[in-house]
Amino acid sequence: MVTRTIYSDNSNPNADVVKYGAWYGNQQTNADGLLNGRISTIVVLTGVDTSVVDSSGNYRTYDSGATINSLSGLRAGATLMQRINNAYFKTAVQLNNNTNMRVFAGLVAASAAPASSADPLNALEGIGLWFDSAVSADWKLYHNDNTGAGTVDALSPTVAANTATLYPVEIMAVTDSKFTFIFQGKETDVSSNIPASTTNLGFRVYIENTTGASRVIRCYYVRIRNDK
Repeated sequence: MVTRTIYSDNSNPNADVVKYGAWYGNQQTNADGLLNGRISTIVVLTGVDTSVVDSSGNYRTYDSGATINSLSGLRAGATLMQRINNAYFKTAVQLNNNTNMRVFAGLVAASAAPASSADPLNALEGIGLWFDSAVSADWKLYHNDNTGAGTVDALSPTVAANTATLYPVEIMAVTDSKFTFIFQGKETDVSSNIPASTTNLGFRVYIENTTGASRVIRCYYVRIRNDK
């Protein structure tokens, strides 16, 4: 277990100054809120997004549409964080299916929209939650230091084929030596093949379909923070 400096209210008493931003899925556009001007929709081919409020909460749905290898989601339009400054990211997603799709949610050293790829962190620094139904039925921990292909580590559980299961994921840099990845109540420390200390990082949360059928991800919120 790690000793955390981030508490339930996302504060850090050891930081002189903390930059903090939050986005919630009931906002009119992806550009609303504290991340105004720093967040964009991912729309590749037929991807679309819609704001929804129902009994499960406030969220945005990102729908790939029916064109194969379409992507839909949200991203930071600027790289806002660094490992040395205790970069922090948290989101929560739900899926409408668990077949013919890829999902990523995490930090990346990029602000542009991703392209269709079975290895989107290839030659790119980043760390995140990953699912590729063509490879495994389970969630994966996915990371890279920009050298060659990304590293994929086993996680559980199996991805549920319904929108009743919420998947929160939390990623934090710790003492500039590692990232702690928190998923399903389990903490995993990652210290190899990770973004460099001073690499500028943004975030991506998106879904891609790998067949000619719609695939949907719900995103309920994004929280980020960076010390100093």
